[in-house]
Amino acid sequence: MRPYRLSYENVGAEDPNAKLWEFSLLVYSLAGIRIPAAGGFYLRLLPLSFISRAIKKANKGGFPAVVFFHNWELDPETPRMNLGFYKSFVTYHNLGGTRRKLESLLSKFKFSSIEDYMEQNKL
Repeated sequence: MRPYRLSYENVGAEDPNAKLWEFSLLVYSLAGIRIPAAGGFYLRLLPLSFISRAIKKANKGGFPAVVFFHNWELDPETPRMNLGFYKSFVTYHNLGGTRRKLESLLSKFKFSSIEDYMEQNKL
Protein backbone atom coordinates (compact mmCIF):
# COMPACT_ATOMS: atom_id res chain seq x y z
CA MET A 1 0.00 0.00 0.00
CA ARG A 2 1.33 3.42 -0.86
CA PRO A 3 1.88 6.19 1.69
CA TYR A 4 -0.94 8.71 1.79
CA ARG A 5 -2.07 11.81 3.66
CA LEU A 6 -4.61 10.89 6.26
CA SER A 7 -7.79 12.95 6.45
CA TYR A 8 -8.51 14.32 9.92
CA GLU A 9 -12.26 14.05 9.35
CA ASN A 10 -12.35 10.57 7.83
CA VAL A 11 -9.47 8.15 8.48
CA GLY A 12 -10.58 6.09 5.50
CA ALA A 13 -10.09 9.03 3.13
CA GLU A 14 -7.14 10.87 1.74
CA ASP A 15 -6.60 14.60 2.13
CA PRO A 16 -3.84 16.06 -0.06
CA ASN A 17 -3.57 19.06 2.30
CA ALA A 18 -3.21 17.09 5.53
CA LYS A 19 0.13 17.13 7.33
CA LEU A 20 -0.18 13.61 8.73
CA TRP A 21 1.12 10.80 6.52
CA GLU A 22 0.17 7.15 6.89
CA PHE A 23 2.73 4.50 5.99
CA SER A 24 0.77 1.26 6.21
CA LEU A 25 2.48 -1.89 7.33
CA LEU A 26 3.25 -4.46 4.69
CA VAL A 27 0.38 -6.76 3.72
CA TYR A 28 0.21 -9.35 0.97
CA SER A 29 -2.98 -10.26 -0.86
CA LEU A 30 -3.37 -13.96 -1.45
CA ALA A 31 -6.60 -15.28 -2.98
CA GLY A 32 -8.34 -12.04 -2.00
CA ILE A 33 -7.22 -12.27 1.62
CA ARG A 34 -4.91 -9.57 2.99
CA ILE A 35 -2.24 -11.16 5.16
CA PRO A 36 -0.03 -9.02 7.43
CA ALA A 37 3.61 -9.62 6.56
CA ALA A 38 5.22 -6.63 8.21
CA GLY A 39 6.81 -7.79 11.38
CA GLY A 40 6.35 -8.69 14.97
CA PHE A 41 4.50 -12.00 15.21
CA TYR A 42 4.03 -12.25 11.42
CA LEU A 43 7.74 -11.76 10.76
CA ARG A 44 8.42 -14.60 13.17
CA LEU A 45 5.57 -16.83 11.96
CA LEU A 46 5.65 -16.57 8.17
CA PRO A 47 8.28 -18.18 5.95
CA LEU A 48 11.03 -15.92 4.69
CA SER A 49 10.00 -16.67 1.10
CA PHE A 50 6.49 -15.29 1.78
CA ILE A 51 7.84 -12.10 3.37
CA SER A 52 10.31 -11.63 0.51
CA ARG A 53 7.53 -12.08 -2.04
CA ALA A 54 5.41 -9.47 -0.23
CA ILE A 55 8.31 -6.98 -0.20
CA LYS A 56 9.04 -7.58 -3.89
CA LYS A 57 5.39 -7.05 -4.81
CA ALA A 58 5.18 -3.78 -2.86
CA ASN A 59 8.45 -2.52 -4.35
CA LYS A 60 7.44 -3.56 -7.87
CA GLY A 61 4.31 -1.43 -7.39
CA GLY A 62 6.57 1.49 -6.49
CA PHE A 63 5.71 1.43 -2.80
CA PRO A 64 7.89 1.02 0.27
CA ALA A 65 7.44 -2.14 2.28
CA VAL A 66 7.10 -1.04 5.90
CA VAL A 67 8.62 -3.72 8.10
CA PHE A 68 9.12 -3.58 11.85
CA PHE A 69 10.37 -5.64 14.74
CA HIS A 70 10.65 -5.16 18.47
CA ASN A 71 14.19 -5.12 19.84
CA TRP A 72 13.39 -7.93 22.29
CA GLU A 73 12.46 -10.15 19.34
CA LEU A 74 16.15 -10.36 18.48
CA ASP A 75 16.91 -12.05 21.80
CA PRO A 76 15.83 -15.70 21.95
CA GLU A 77 16.64 -15.61 25.68
CA THR A 78 13.98 -12.97 26.36
CA PRO A 79 12.50 -13.80 29.77
CA ARG A 80 9.16 -15.57 29.43
CA MET A 81 6.05 -14.62 31.34
CA ASN A 82 3.14 -16.98 31.83
CA LEU A 83 0.61 -15.41 29.46
CA GLY A 84 -1.45 -18.47 28.68
CA PHE A 85 -1.06 -20.57 25.55
CA TYR A 86 -2.37 -18.15 22.91
CA LYS A 87 -0.64 -14.98 24.13
CA SER A 88 2.59 -16.86 24.83
CA PHE A 89 2.56 -18.31 21.31
CA VAL A 90 1.98 -14.89 19.71
CA THR A 91 4.57 -13.21 21.95
CA TYR A 92 7.37 -15.78 21.96
CA HIS A 93 6.98 -18.02 18.89
CA ASN A 94 10.21 -18.37 16.89
CA LEU A 95 12.23 -15.70 18.71
CA GLY A 96 15.30 -17.71 17.74
CA GLY A 97 14.61 -17.15 14.02
CA THR A 98 14.05 -13.38 14.01
CA ARG A 99 17.71 -12.36 13.68
CA ARG A 100 18.29 -14.80 10.81
CA LYS A 101 15.23 -13.54 8.94
CA LEU A 102 16.20 -9.90 9.41
CA GLU A 103 19.77 -10.55 8.30
CA SER A 104 18.48 -12.30 5.18
CA LEU A 105 16.04 -9.47 4.38
CA LEU A 106 18.74 -6.85 4.93
CA SER A 107 21.02 -8.68 2.51
CA LYS A 108 18.30 -9.00 -0.20
CA PHE A 109 16.62 -5.59 -0.06
CA LYS A 110 17.53 -1.95 0.39
CA PHE A 111 16.02 -0.49 3.55
CA SER A 112 15.72 3.10 4.64
CA SER A 113 14.03 5.20 7.27
CA ILE A 114 10.64 6.74 6.59
CA GLU A 115 12.26 10.17 6.93
CA ASP A 116 14.81 9.38 4.20
CA TYR A 117 12.08 7.89 1.99
CA MET A 118 10.03 11.07 2.31
CA GLU A 119 13.03 13.28 1.49
CA GLN A 120 14.01 11.17 -1.54
CA ASN A 121 10.46 11.19 -2.87
CA LYS A 122 9.80 14.83 -1.98
CA LEU A 123 6.76 14.01 0.16
